[in-house]
Amino acid sequence: MFTRSRAQSDSMDYQPNIRQRVVLGQGKGVERLSIVSEVIRPLHSHEVLVRVHATPIHISDLSVIAGNLSTKSTVLGLEGCGRVIAKGSGMSNWTLIGKRVAFLSRVEGSWCDHVIVNGNDCVVLEESTHVEVGALNYLNPMTALSFLHIASTHKSKALLNTVAGTLGKMLIEIAIKEGYEIITIVKSQQMADEFRQLGKGIAFAEDDEDMPDKVRAMCLRLDCTVAFDCKGGQITPLLLDVLPPNSHLYLYGNLDGEVAAGINPNFLIEQNKHIHGFSLPNYLATLNNITLMSMKSKILALGSTTLSSTVQARFNLDQCAQAILFYANSIDSGKCLLMPDPQYQLDPSNNSLLIANIGEDGLNILEGFGNRDANGSVGSVGGGEGRLSEGRLSEGGLNEIIQSLNEKELSSSLSEPLIEILNTIFGLLTGEEGYLHLEKLIEVSKQYKSEKLEKLFSNLQSNDLETLAVEWVEAWEQVISMGNDENEVLKNLSVFQN
Repeated sequence: MFTRSRAQSDSMDYQPNIRQRVVLGQGKGVERLSIVSEVIRPLHSHEVLVRVHATPIHISDLSVIAGNLSTKSTVLGLEGCGRVIAKGSGMSNWTLIGKRVAFLSRVEGSWCDHVIVNGNDCVVLEESTHVEVGALNYLNPMTALSFLHIASTHKSKALLNTVAGTLGKMLIEIAIKEGYEIITIVKSQQMADEFRQLGKGIAFAEDDEDMPDKVRAMCLRLDCTVAFDCKGGQITPLLLDVLPPNSHLYLYGNLDGEVAAGINPNFLIEQNKHIHGFSLPNYLATLNNITLMSMKSKILALGSTTLSSTVQARFNLDQCAQAILFYANSIDSGKCLLMPDPQYQLDPSNNSLLIANIGEDGLNILEGFGNRDANGSVGSVGGGEGRLSEGRLSEGGLNEIIQSLNEKELSSSLSEPLIEILNTIFGLLTGEEGYLHLEKLIEVSKQYKSEKLEKLFSNLQSNDLETLAVEWVEAWEQVISMGNDENEVLKNLSVFQN
């Protein structure tokens, strides 16, 4: 359940001098993490101060905490979303004051309640943008658009990529919209088949022994002369091999953790192939303001559907150690967010205890979300007398609540078809993958302008599912009582029955 603080709301009259920030100290792993209070320094002319609403944990953050980066970086957090509350002395950035923004944090890191960033590293968000979307609305979208910009500079209308995660899927969506062909190398044949069935470009499986020949033929057919590799290791020399002459290979990660050995120098000398390193902050620094503004405009035009990412859990800033352990054990399930702003924070008393093993260290996750058990499954909630089961209302559960409300003269207008579909949607929202459906529901529901619905959408982290169910019913009672045609409501909600 979210709590709000009037003293630290989004009002512009709150301008702090002190902030809370997560820093790295001595020790091993999450033992190095601590939260310190520090004075916010004066802003330079090009800088703005952002009150941070949410900031994600990325794989690179795990590497920083583990000390695996060659630079021994201590910067935690790369991006986030929040509201600009102050700017430097210059004339620039005055249009950002008071705006909700997604931002890139190049220097300080974003794991803090207030962050200083370059005004050019902000993208203005619509006020209706959900916090999960906003928090992940810079790094991956800008990286994907940068890849397309690189492809255009090399006059290639096709791209080869080696990641099928959040960035990979986002790149596919944006590339197709922008008229590019995209070839993706995925882990398994099953994943490749799924990509093709969903119309997600062209995909080949690493476990297919004929994959190199198939990719080589496709690159020649599409005149693909640009590739992006986040894996490193053995895949890097293979990509250099399958690309046509005069091609460019960009390395932007080393997920395999291996040295890219076995590169044939003749590819570089005789076939004029090139290898480049890619870092988003470094690349953005090479672009002019017009190009940057164009990319930011595209992010807004693409909207939350194309740029959506799965968020599996939220943690308060003082739960950063638990959040790291949780994410390390469930990377493939989606992102974890830190929520530094009091108005978005969770009430710790509503978080159920979760115990799960973390690797060989025997470290444990201390807190979890959604009443998950040690296997990450959603269990039943006590006290519901059979209404709640596996994170959703059991058969007849909403009917029982409707009857209870009727007895209190609080409800009388929900029909059986509407109750049935509301039961289905409630189960989706409160299940393990609720955030996969939340953004779509918000988009479908915003036309009704229901205050109760808006309040409920920000309260789905509560473990008291029966209370949520009552609020869910009351919210849709309000929708119908506002004069919305029930048949139209049923039609709009029917997308969740597929």
